[in-house]
Amino acid sequence: MEPRISIITIATDDLDRATRFYEGMGLARHQGITEGVAFFQMGGAILGLFPRQSAEEDSGISFAKAPSAVYLAYNTRSDAEVDEVLAMAEKAGGR
Repeated sequence: MEPRISIITIATDDLDRATRFYEGMGLARHQGITEGVAFFQMGGAILGLFPRQSAEEDSGISFAKAPSAVYLAYNTRSDAEVDEVLAMAEKAGGR
């Protein structure tokens, strides 16, 4: 087995808002599948945004009762890039 991550799925309560945020961060939405979901190519991985209810139905897991949390990181190349990325995130609607 080759270790790798293919798809990162995020369940959201507001798909339109989450989609606008990631588009505002410069990610291009995949146009092949757009009904009720948003996919973004991120190098060798795909980011998938799903409405929370749909993700719960597909997985059979209630996320309100999920036993763990996931943290993702974006590592910058410099302190200046930290400021640049944070400004971009705020402009895209991040808090």
